[in-house]
Amino acid sequence: MHVCVIGGGASGLAAAKQLREENIDVDVLEKRDNFGGLWYFDEKMSTVTDSTTASTSKTFLQFSDFPMEKEVDYFPHHTVYLQYLNKYVEKHQLLPFIKFSHEVKQLQRIEGDKWEVTAESGGETTTKVYDGVIVCSGLHHVPMIPEVESSDQFEGEIIHSSYLPKDPDYLKDKNVVVVGSGESGADLVHELAGKSKNVYMSLRKGAIITMSKAAESLPADHGSYRAKVWLPRTYLHDLHHCCIMTVRDQYSPFRMFYTLASIIPLILMLPFYPKVVGKELLFILKGLFNPKNWIALFQKPQRHGNASGVELAKACEELCAEPPKSEAEKEERFWKLREIFAWYSGGLHNNQPFTKSPWFFNDVIDKTVKIVPNIKQYLGGKKVKFDDGSERDIDVVVLCTGFKSHLPYLQEKDLDGRDLYKNVFMPNQPNIAFMGFARPNIGAAPPVVEMQSRWITAVWTKRIGLPSQQEMQRKVEADAEVYTMSRKHHAKRLTSLIDYHAYMEELAGQVGCRPKFSKVIFNPKLLYTYLFAPLASYQYRLHGYGAKPEAAQAAMDRLPHVVPFRVVQGVILFFVMKPFFYVLGGLGIKKFRPII
Repeated sequence: MHVCVIGGGASGLAAAKQLREENIDVDVLEKRDNFGGLWYFDEKMSTVTDSTTASTSKTFLQFSDFPMEKEVDYFPHHTVYLQYLNKYVEKHQLLPFIKFSHEVKQLQRIEGDKWEVTAESGGETTTKVYDGVIVCSGLHHVPMIPEVESSDQFEGEIIHSSYLPKDPDYLKDKNVVVVGSGESGADLVHELAGKSKNVYMSLRKGAIITMSKAAESLPADHGSYRAKVWLPRTYLHDLHHCCIMTVRDQYSPFRMFYTLASIIPLILMLPFYPKVVGKELLFILKGLFNPKNWIALFQKPQRHGNASGVELAKACEELCAEPPKSEAEKEERFWKLREIFAWYSGGLHNNQPFTKSPWFFNDVIDKTVKIVPNIKQYLGGKKVKFDDGSERDIDVVVLCTGFKSHLPYLQEKDLDGRDLYKNVFMPNQPNIAFMGFARPNIGAAPPVVEMQSRWITAVWTKRIGLPSQQEMQRKVEADAEVYTMSRKHHAKRLTSLIDYHAYMEELAGQVGCRPKFSKVIFNPKLLYTYLFAPLASYQYRLHGYGAKPEAAQAAMDRLPHVVPFRVVQGVILFFVMKPFFYVLGGLGIKKFRPII
């Protein structure tokens, strides 16, 4: 078998490595002069800047069998991650299989279920036939430009963030609107605060804004561990918003259940973690004697507000009307803004992408950035009208609105993850696969695409099979319907969002590499890591097909210590609550069935 991999970013490298491990011939066609994809910086085509660092920890950024060195920062600079990819290429001897400066112009299916790939390099066009193709060229090709009334009459500048000049003073002393609450938008408004004349962040709704670091300066994504993430997503939302002390005091039946389930385990764990358990026990006992918790058992919980940019802007304005009187008050407002953004996101916590750049909240508090609703209309000149009826004179509108799912060289140019079986296979053409059409809500793409590559090669080497075309198509349509319903405020723009842990566990089950509880239960140290350490890709090298216990152990040895609160909470969730959920799920109550 001879396979063409389109793209030499992290996805393409993972695909090539896995194919070579299975002794499959491969050509990697990369249109630039080096590999690295989004992480490779050049002046002509780059989505990173000199200062770009990872917003996801290295634990969720590294490949499962190739852990980063312990001395590498939790959030590596893009040059450090590119060095990591260089070492990955060297170790697996991938360089001979990569053809640089080869841009794919056409991909066409021909007779015999083969693929004809036409590429251009140095002004010359070549065509070659392959048995299979893996598309790893990503989705950052065609910017998504929102349609706004009378945009052609605007005399200022409307520019997508991917086209912003590299000049750091380009927006200095200008009135700027930044559209979008993703990390590019959040970073840009923070960078412009105090530099541009006026900075406005235009949002059609709230968003889930998280910290990159949490307690003891450890990565916040380390809070995603197996003993917790089994929860059905409605109740995982309740855990985030009801069972941890937050500014918005929400009540729900789950909160009461958690309160009752916690008392005995907390008393038993008190001698081992007196400080942490004592604080949590006090919080639980207060909840036990709070009548609102008991009343909530008989009420339908309101888990979020409307998806409204107007209400969001109004709430932010009211909160920050007066300057904070102290640093403590400023910090309190910071967390209140986070809750306000989550409330007006209009969705569950884990059904949305996370923005891990919260520092613009300080700029909102300091009034160097103002939250405004969605742009409704351009009124001519430089006047912009927003959804709340307010009007402002604007010099530049920067669109941090992401990219379309568009592949110019493919017949199905506007394909997205919902058109694919498990975001990978076309039901009617299983010898073409797509890696990277799955955006994890937490974590990062490299471990996801690595798992996809393990699944693809297992299918193509006939170690495992796929369902029938009809069954795959039925599943694609059913999953797409669920996706659209559960992410109704994102479905048009974010077409390939996945639940990281549920997706990884499902594919690991297909590959045969899901870690087994029965094999770790009698090894206390391994069980501790299995349950309470970050549920990252290293766990999928512990057992089963492709197991590499030494690599998994190396990754585990480089993990930081587990925060005691995580152990305390995890014991309650996994050993007390999960059995009840299994019983209720087994009785046919689907909403209680554990996700993993």
